[in-house]
Amino acid sequence: MYKTDENSDYINFEFSSDLKYVDRVVEDSIDFLKSKDIGSHSDFKLVLRELIINGIEHGNKNDTSKTVKCKISKVGNLRFSIEVEDEGDGFDYAKLDFKMPDDPDQHRNRGILFINTLADQIDFNESGNKITVVFSFYNETQFDVTTDEGVLTITPSGNITSGIADNFRVILLESLDENNPNITFNFSKVEDLDSISLSLLITFAKMFSRKFSDKQINVTNANKDIKNLFTLTRINKFYNITE
Repeated sequence: MYKTDENSDYINFEFSSDLKYVDRVVEDSIDFLKSKDIGSHSDFKLVLRELIINGIEHGNKNDTSKTVKCKISKVGNLRFSIEVEDEGDGFDYAKLDFKMPDDPDQHRNRGILFINTLADQIDFNESGNKITVVFSFYNETQFDVTTDEGVLTITPSGNITSGIADNFRVILLESLDENNPNITFNFSKVEDLDSISLSLLITFAKMFSRKFSDKQINVTNANKDIKNLFTLTRINKFYNITE
């Protein structure tokens, strides 16, 4: 038995306690996430899979006459909850040990340890046969590079921070290799820069200045904080801030 129910905010599953349904639930859940423009799913899949397997094996003891219920809900911007409920007797979750065992051959509680590491929050109902996990996604900033009427424009899709520094460095060097003196950064989707990304921008500006001594790099659609940051660090002498 395998049933689903879906709307714009959630997807429900109810299925027999058979491991053959695990992959099917995961695949349907990923399709639901994709419909919400969530692009990276590896950690989510690991958490969901462990929760379902736990409900089948430890909750329902692989009794195919019993069912597992699972619900994936959108609870905020890039935040989703996973609820998994089995028909077992539950357990005393207060005694759970979230420490990784020293012995790698020890499998006890390994699934819940993975879940605890990757999830934001874990809650149980009173009897312990239902678990609710809150999971956050983080969309990595991408860089759209276009050339229009001789102007090379770099548009980040989000914040420029240390986590994407390597990608940002590559984009900057490739842009410099284009040998184009007309470069514009469109910061319409950028709310924050950290010290590492700022250092990259300073280095890039100096390299650009040596190559094109009579030109400035344009920055458009920067918010007030970024403008102030450019002024405070005095790199606005390299960058022409425009609306």
